[in-house]
Amino acid sequence: MSDTVLITLIIAIAVVIILFIFKDRLSAFNLTANKRGLKGNVKNYPPSGVTISGVVQKGNKDKISVSQNDATVTNTKQLGDEDEINIQHPEKSKKK
Repeated sequence: MSDTVLITLIIAIAVVIILFIFKDRLSAFNLTANKRGLKGNVKNYPPSGVTISGVVQKGNKDKISVSQNDATVTNTKQLGDEDEINIQHPEKSKKK
């Protein structure tokens, strides 16, 4: 086999492995190859988020914990004693 064929096979195998690893995160992948070169396009899913809304904590020491990058808390009431809503951002806590 010529060097060009071997390089093409190595690149193709690498692309397949990368696609397999990230298959749950990608929404679209397009690869075009011709004599002029190689052109690719990758789209991923938008980040998902968590919304905590309309929660009423009436008891004592009630806790809600969320570990998500995109979390929103709106329209909640805490009527009990020592109620908590904890939101942790995993990316920020990994840097410590």
